[in-house]
Amino acid sequence: MTIHCSPARRCSNGRAWSNGRPWSNGRPWSNAGGVVPRPGLPSRLLTLALFAGLVAGLVTGPVPASHAAAAGVPAAADAGAATDAGAATDASPPTIVCPTEPPVVRRLEIRERWRIDPDDPQAPLVSYLDQRNVLLHQGRLYLLDPQLCHVLVMSRDGEHLDTILREGDGPGEIRMPVMIMARRDGDLAISHGYPTRVETVAVDGTPRGRWQLAANAWASVVAETEDGWFATYVESHHSDQPGQFLSTFHAALHDADGARTASFFSRERESHHQDRGARDEVAEHNPWFTAIPVTGDQVVLAAARDAYRLEWRGPDGRVDRVVTREFPAHRRTEAELAELEYRSYSIVGDEVRFRAQKLSPHEPVIRGLEWQPDGSLRVRTSFFAKELPPGMVCRYEVHEPDGRLRERVEIHDPTGTFDVRYDAVALLDGEHVMILRNLMPAFRTATDAHLAPAVLEKLPPIPDDRADVAFAPIFCDLVPVGGGGR
Repeated sequence: MTIHCSPARRCSNGRAWSNGRPWSNGRPWSNAGGVVPRPGLPSRLLTLALFAGLVAGLVTGPVPASHAAAAGVPAAADAGAATDAGAATDASPPTIVCPTEPPVVRRLEIRERWRIDPDDPQAPLVSYLDQRNVLLHQGRLYLLDPQLCHVLVMSRDGEHLDTILREGDGPGEIRMPVMIMARRDGDLAISHGYPTRVETVAVDGTPRGRWQLAANAWASVVAETEDGWFATYVESHHSDQPGQFLSTFHAALHDADGARTASFFSRERESHHQDRGARDEVAEHNPWFTAIPVTGDQVVLAAARDAYRLEWRGPDGRVDRVVTREFPAHRRTEAELAELEYRSYSIVGDEVRFRAQKLSPHEPVIRGLEWQPDGSLRVRTSFFAKELPPGMVCRYEVHEPDGRLRERVEIHDPTGTFDVRYDAVALLDGEHVMILRNLMPAFRTATDAHLAPAVLEKLPPIPDDRADVAFAPIFCDLVPVGGGGR
């Protein structure tokens, strides 16, 4: 069954797209991008992947596209319903065809409520934060500092209420933290470490227990469901052949002991330590790095890199629903292509070796997915933080729980101070965002010391034409403006 949806009306300003250019008529093309890690280099590659996600305006979660090639999983060659996500067991799932133009374009403006001022000696110290380090929960802001390994607890009015957790290996302690999230019972959970662990604490920091992935792997996505923990990761181990190793990608549910209980998708690849063949970004795309859980037995993912295609899937390949839409992809600039060249490298002795790459001229059509409390799905396309008109912070699409397209949301900065070269945005509850002022230079300053000089030479220069480049998180209200709205 296929349902075709028509837009109810266009944006109130009559434009087909907010930057003034129309959509292309043909189907966009492109297909994945990411890091190809070598065994024994997890921290270096994680740094590069995170930076790639920051530049893309992603870091919502998964750093999914940045790790697409980590599994070494080539795109499926199956026809029809197979797509990039692997063969489907259901030949004709319900399909919704959404219009290119959304029924509604809702315009919001940011209004600063407070900020942590780096020049204020009384303000709490913050190294930097990305999207996954900011949580608005039960009326309070929880800011997970990945460098200082603690969480600042702030009121909605900017009062520093508490600092919880600390660096270490004991109860209520974390190392290499990645993400903070709210658990189903209201407690806080922080994913950290290698192999991935999830530290659970009460909102006041009281330790509640620890979950650990049984596999020796770093999970790019980890999320609680009613049926256990969902995680995506690559598990590597040596094969029986000299110089060979096996990499198995898993998207699966796990029990309280971290063992896999149900598999949504897995695929194994054998590689050689000395394999220096060119990496094909498109062929090595793995869409399962975009997967997020909807329920314990269903996930949703961007099933193809070169098309706007969402699939709701159950264990063992069952396809419950498909959403498609004609939609273009951002065409990378020469500078953006140049930035991708340094992502894959190995160190042999003192020599840094870069791997040849066959890069797509386009970004993936969909860069990230976020499930919302009302059951809707927030979709970040390749235009989330690219080709923005003056004054715009970001834009994203929203789908109803049944998959129909609800709206496009555009967030604007009336002051004109937001600059995508320096700044990023953490989307919170639909009524608030946190502007991460100077995140790009702060992240680079914090992580460049871990990179080899030959790699640093390949990186774009840190922006330095602002008078003030100190990191500052800014909590903002979102206010409707113009004729946008439902």
